[in-house]
Amino acid sequence: MRKLPVFEVIKPATEEELLLFRHKYHDRFMFASGFTGIIPEMKKRIYTPEFLINLAGIIEYNFINYDKESDTLVIGATTTLKSIIDSNIINEYFPGLVDACKKVAMPQIRNVATIGGNICLDTRCFFFNQSYEWRRGIDKCYKFGGIKCNAIEGSKRCFAVFAADLPVILISVGAKIKIVNEFDEEKIILLEDFYTGKGKKPNILKNGEFVKEIIIENISKKIAFYKKFRLRESIDFSACSIALSIEKNEEKIFKNPKVVLGAVESKPVVVALDKILNEKSFNDNNAIDEAISEIEKNAKPVKNYSSTPFYRKKMTGILFKKIVQENLI
Repeated sequence: MRKLPVFEVIKPATEEELLLFRHKYHDRFMFASGFTGIIPEMKKRIYTPEFLINLAGIIEYNFINYDKESDTLVIGATTTLKSIIDSNIINEYFPGLVDACKKVAMPQIRNVATIGGNICLDTRCFFFNQSYEWRRGIDKCYKFGGIKCNAIEGSKRCFAVFAADLPVILISVGAKIKIVNEFDEEKIILLEDFYTGKGKKPNILKNGEFVKEIIIENISKKIAFYKKFRLRESIDFSACSIALSIEKNEEKIFKNPKVVLGAVESKPVVVALDKILNEKSFNDNNAIDEAISEIEKNAKPVKNYSSTPFYRKKMTGILFKKIVQENLI
C-alpha cells in the first residue's frame, strides 16, 4: 500500500479564515473538499503540497438555492453529489444533473465528493496517473515539466484528457461559475470559458484562486440529458460522455439544442448543431444521423486513456442516439 507524503490539513470555518490561510501559506498549499481526487494522486506523488486547505467546513459554500423570480439555481461549490441527488429543488428543476451525479464513481465517493471538485478535476493520462516509481522509467512529459508527450510522438502539447462528468451537462445549460481570485475579488464567468483546452493546465485558475458557486439561469425553461461510456459500471472515469440540452416545448422538436462532449479532448467540447438540429423533429432520422456524423467528427480522442480512440469516437454518436431514443421520442 502506498503511503501519503507528509502534509497538514488546514480547516477554516469561515470564508474570512480561508482567505487568511490562503495568504499565509501562499504557494505551499492546495485546496481540497471531498478529498476523493487528490488523496490517490498524492499517494502517487503527482501532487505533494505541504498543506491542504479543506473547504468542506465553510458553511456558506455548501448550499442549494432556487430563486423563482429570476428562475436561477445556485449551488455552493462544496455541496456534495449526494446532497444534489437528494435535493428536492434539483430533482424538480434540473433532474439531468441528478442523473449525471449518479453516474459519478460509486455511492461512497458521491457521499463526500463535491460539485466544485468535479468542475476543477485535473486532466488524466495513462502516462501521467501512475506511481512515482512507474514514471521514473519513462521520459518526463509536458505535464511534469518535460518537453515531450509520451502519448503522441512529436506532439507540441499535452493531450491529457478532461474526464469529469458534471461540467459536461452544466455547460450544456449555459452554467456560470463564481471565482474568488488572488486579490479576494469575485468574478462570474461562463463555465465553458473556464477550461483552457490544454492538458497541462486544464482551467484558468491561478495559484490561490478557487470556485465558490455554480449559477444556472432560466433553468425551468430547459431540459438536459447526460450519458457516459466507461469500462466498468462504477468507479471508472468516463471513456467518453455527452450531454444534450434543449428548451422545453410541447411540439417534440430540438429547440435551441446544445451538445457537449466529455473525455474526448483536454476540455469539454461544444458541438455546433444549430443548423442541423434546431427546430427539427425528434423523429427526423436524417437530421439525427447528420448530427451523429458531426458529433463523431468533433470527438478527437487519442491513445492515452481507457478503450481505443476509434471506439470512444463511435460511442459519442451512439450515446447521442440513445439519449434521443430513451428521453425524447
